[in-house]
Amino acid sequence: MKHPVWILNSTLLLLLVLGSAILIFSWHHAPEREDFEPELTAQPPKQAFPKINIEKLYENDLFGTYRIASSAEHQMPEIVMPQVPAPAPIKVPEKPEIQFLDPLAISLKGIMTFSVNDTKNRAIIEETKTGAEKLYRVGDTIEDAQLLRIFSNKVIFIRSNGQQEVLYLREKDAASDPSYMSVSGWSDVVDQINENYFIVNPNTFITRVLNLGQFIDMLDLSTVYRKGESAGCRVGHLEENSLGIALGLQEGDVILSVNNIPATTSSQRFKIYKTLVSADRHDTIKVNLKRKNRNFTVEYELKEIAKKDKTTEREEQKRERERLQILQNKQTFAPTMYDIRMREKNYMKEQGAKPTPSLSNQIE
Repeated sequence: MKHPVWILNSTLLLLLVLGSAILIFSWHHAPEREDFEPELTAQPPKQAFPKINIEKLYENDLFGTYRIASSAEHQMPEIVMPQVPAPAPIKVPEKPEIQFLDPLAISLKGIMTFSVNDTKNRAIIEETKTGAEKLYRVGDTIEDAQLLRIFSNKVIFIRSNGQQEVLYLREKDAASDPSYMSVSGWSDVVDQINENYFIVNPNTFITRVLNLGQFIDMLDLSTVYRKGESAGCRVGHLEENSLGIALGLQEGDVILSVNNIPATTSSQRFKIYKTLVSADRHDTIKVNLKRKNRNFTVEYELKEIAKKDKTTEREEQKRERERLQILQNKQTFAPTMYDIRMREKNYMKEQGAKPTPSLSNQIE
């Protein structure tokens, strides 16, 4: 078992010796470095190119293309400035007149609601002319209108000109709709005493203004910034019969404070909201605002507005007209008791005497 190992070791040793001998005999020494200095060599002088007389080219014009330019050609052409156009008057386009279509000749008979998704809801609509009833869903068309939404108490149509038409299931549904109430006016909510003093009925106010978001939308309120800081709330666009007009506000008014609480930051506005919600009857709300660069104050008293009977008002006006007419024509009638007494008083002032007893007895 030891002989093969010895032979392998001897073979490896022999190969090592042979390799070392080959490396020794094949080694070449690098040549030694030699120093040398560059020699300066003189460059040959530059040859001067002969001068070419350009005039000879024009004199010996081989192809006959050279022509002496006249003095007129050397002159610069006269630049004519264009005339300034006359200003044309700007024609302001006329505001297009809004064209309203006649209401649809239909009536809402019933509504079937199954889920929040109104695509599954159905509306029972009767045509006034034919009396035929039919089920409609969102997207169906009637005449030139398309059914847009179906609610639990109303349906909304959109007409061909963009006009929106709403059909209510019951009359009380229309009376409680905020969009309908804004058309009917705010006389039952706000009563103007003078330019700066108003009476607000809190009972009717909370029934017509359901939340703070609706109130902000009605007045189109937005934040006003001055030099990068909030300065108050600006009143935006107001419709003719809107709540803002009834409250005596104008478009562009900037609300500075309410009950001396500034309306600048969100925390202060929330404080104003809590103050108004907790207000009692006969409390007065004082609003300071800026209108056309001048300070303006408006006060609102919370109390019920006395209802005025229109029939009674008309009767009083009629009686007043009759009374005035009688006074104008009273010289044609016999003197009344009041006239006789007034005559006695005037006579007493003039003569300094007491009224005649007999005449007073006759009158009584």
